[in-house]
Amino acid sequence: MSKNADANWWRFGIDPQSRGRKIATGPGGLREVNPALPDGRHVLDYHTYIGLDQLLACQVPSSMVPDERAFLVTHQLFELVFKLMIFDLTVVAETFVQLLAMPEAIEFRVLCTAAEESGFWQPALTASGRIQYSSRALLPALLGYLSNLEGKEETFNSQEFYRFRDYLSPASGVQSAQFRLIQRSLGKANLLSVRLFAAEEYWKNYEAKEDPGPARVGDPVILRGDAPIADPPEGSPLACAAHLDGYAHRVLERLAPFSDPGPQISGIRQISPGEIEQAVEDFRQVLAAHRGQQEGAGKKSPEANEKDRAAETFFRQDLEAAARKENARRNTLNAARTGALSLQEIAPGGPLGQVLNHLIAADSALHGNHAESFISLHQRMAAERIRDLSEHAKRLGEPAPPRGTGGGGIPYLWHVRNNLLPLFPTLVAYLDLEGSPAFGEIA
Repeated sequence: MSKNADANWWRFGIDPQSRGRKIATGPGGLREVNPALPDGRHVLDYHTYIGLDQLLACQVPSSMVPDERAFLVTHQLFELVFKLMIFDLTVVAETFVQLLAMPEAIEFRVLCTAAEESGFWQPALTASGRIQYSSRALLPALLGYLSNLEGKEETFNSQEFYRFRDYLSPASGVQSAQFRLIQRSLGKANLLSVRLFAAEEYWKNYEAKEDPGPARVGDPVILRGDAPIADPPEGSPLACAAHLDGYAHRVLERLAPFSDPGPQISGIRQISPGEIEQAVEDFRQVLAAHRGQQEGAGKKSPEANEKDRAAETFFRQDLEAAARKENARRNTLNAARTGALSLQEIAPGGPLGQVLNHLIAADSALHGNHAESFISLHQRMAAERIRDLSEHAKRLGEPAPPRGTGGGGIPYLWHVRNNLLPLFPTLVAYLDLEGSPAFGEIA
């Protein structure tokens, strides 16, 4: 979608005095919704307001399999939820930007440590509440269309999936650029720089080139033209959300001078060499599982082992570099840590604390290694699907299916969830203080 097509979407206000204004037709694609006719009548209807023609005309399945329609619509619903989450992350980020722009320290302190909601905080409170709700309830509920894990009525059949899945290769859910932006917003920018994703199918199909090794999940060879969504340039309406974690820490840092002197608080936990070694070892196992699958299908290349050794080297180098950069960043957040403690002392249940708690709870609901996180549910659904497909292929005397399109699948999800995401949580200066939710638990 062009920037102009979304002009109204990004025309919003935080200030209580301005946010009730109607959008008028103007430059950059802005257009008034439901303008008055010359005789004063208004003729907007529901169909036109929600763009029903476009909305219902953008489902183009590849096959005659009825279940593919559920598969397609579910992924479109994911992307709509992601779009709303990115907007809500932008609302919170813009709230922090406006706080940081306040020249008067007293006004800043009063707003940050208010015990009750004021008109200023209302957009951020509802936006952060929606972020948590989307992460904890809505996305898992949508996933239920494609999963039979809950013992409910069957809503999607693995054998039917088997009939159309090959038509979609190399497309994969890992290509969701909006989800990568959400991860960036929640403090995972350094993790996204690590080359860990097997991208040979993308190189072969999109670029007609030999596989040079694993790619970053935001690499253009994976995300194609959507790469600037995952890592938006300055000036993009998406850029504010990308900086949310940094803005939040700057707000906490500015609160540090208001903290009462007291016992020295603990420092921010660093990523350890042992955690890196564990991640490298498990990455080695992911590569081995991927090659074992290729070997079983008779598709393992003679250069596979050499490529895997190179991939492991790239992964180690990138993860070590990401950890150094992340640890260096955390070393600059001691003042933010002090400010977080100040907030906990003065207004632990105030609007700012509520917003931060919502963000941490959302990060845990999306990325936590507990059983009910979105990534855990996705992993279990994928395992269920592959198990069913493998049994079906065995009955037909066919090779076992791959564990995911485009090089992804269960081993990749397992590795990222268990070894990488826990190293890069959001709001590290605030995360483990008393009163804030712990990463890995749903608050």
